[in-house]
Amino acid sequence: MSRRAVEVLEAFTASKSDARPNEDAYVIGERHVAVLDGVTDKSGFTYEHGGTTETSGRFAALVVSEALARLDATGEAPDAAAAVSFIGGRLDDAVREQRPSLAREQRPACALVVYSAPRHEVWRVGDCSWLFDGVAHSGHLAFDDLTAGLRRTVTQVHLEDGWAVEHLAARDPGRTAIQGLLEMQGMFANRDHELGYGAITGTPVPDRFLEVDALDGSGVLVLTSDGYPEIVGDREASDRRLTELLGSDPLCIGALLGTKAPAPGAASYDDRTWVSLRV
Repeated sequence: MSRRAVEVLEAFTASKSDARPNEDAYVIGERHVAVLDGVTDKSGFTYEHGGTTETSGRFAALVVSEALARLDATGEAPDAAAAVSFIGGRLDDAVREQRPSLAREQRPACALVVYSAPRHEVWRVGDCSWLFDGVAHSGHLAFDDLTAGLRRTVTQVHLEDGWAVEHLAARDPGRTAIQGLLEMQGMFANRDHELGYGAITGTPVPDRFLEVDALDGSGVLVLTSDGYPEIVGDREASDRRLTELLGSDPLCIGALLGTKAPAPGAASYDDRTWVSLRV
């Protein structure tokens, strides 16, 4: 299979807060380019990697990044299913080496979106987003609709009771209300269920959760984590849009509806990563 030329226009990643590790990552290979979004830990478990102690989300992003880089270095052009199986297997091995009897819902996990240059395809597992030829493909999880909706309701009731926005942002009682659901969310990863969703956890990813899109022609491709709610033009424009939305919806119960608001002193509600390519 012939290799298409890939020109990286920009690669950027930033943590939501200087007080927390960035659980996003990106990979720039000769044949594959990817954005990864490590799932925020709810278990309290940590993992050793490269001589440092990491959160489960950071650990998953690092292991999957290394697996994808290793796959890229083989010079092969696997299809999406083979690539995801290989990557998931590497994460499973790394997790079992440190925690061999981990419950399903406690497994380190990440979402990812990959561009395969040999196949001129975009692969996605989870809720990362991408844009090609001006058309955006936003990530979405049904489970988030459930938890974010409940959090919004609890937050709105507190607003009606006179809580200040600043107090709600600091305490986030809506987040507290959904914490039990969030801790159980991993039970639905890679499960064929109405609340099921795809994730790289080391368990098999069902076909319905592995999205494969063949690109037609050449153009600019943008890959992002869900820290970017909208892909608007270039990265600077998308960052400005994020800032505008945070200003109008600081509690993330409106246009930025989500499972958490930015913590005091944080730049945003989530880590964010952007890679743009000419393909």
